[in-house]
Amino acid sequence: TRGSGSASGHGGGIYNGGILHLLNSTFADNQTGNGGIAGFGSGIAFAGASGSGGGIYNTGSLTIRQSTITGSTIGNNGAGSAPTPGSGGGIKQLNQLILDNSIIAENSSPTGGPDLDGNVNLTSGINFVGNLIGSSGLGPALLTGLPLLGPLEPNGGPTITRRPSFDSPLVDP
Repeated sequence: TRGSGSASGHGGGIYNGGILHLLNSTFADNQTGNGGIAGFGSGIAFAGASGSGGGIYNTGSLTIRQSTITGSTIGNNGAGSAPTPGSGGGIKQLNQLILDNSIIAENSSPTGGPDLDGNVNLTSGINFVGNLIGSSGLGPALLTGLPLLGPLEPNGGPTITRRPSFDSPLVDP
């Protein structure tokens, strides 16, 4: 479980530029940093952009299996002339992503891709992505909407998790 992390740049929880395999993992409540201000003479101040990938920023090869990325956000832009803010509240995906039986939901971003910004290269199992804006390649076995997850707490396993409520679309009827 990775919770309540933050980064001044990209990847509030993880910045992956190599090969990473996540299994039975929870990333919750991570955030990228806020943008700063830079002065360029004549009283003109240009804002620094916030980072991308509140939970995970991926430029490498990433496999996510039976994992949850939730509650992650993008920081605010700095004051001044605004650049493009960061995106990918849950995941900012720039290279290779394999998604298997995982939940990416309840993340936020001021621009495209509140849950997942980028293309998924391969999916297997049934995945849940709360908001599809900014994402592509998710395949036919996909659930979307509100996952109705409980708080991050001990739920009987070795780490803290967010258990789905009894009426969640993640629970078999």
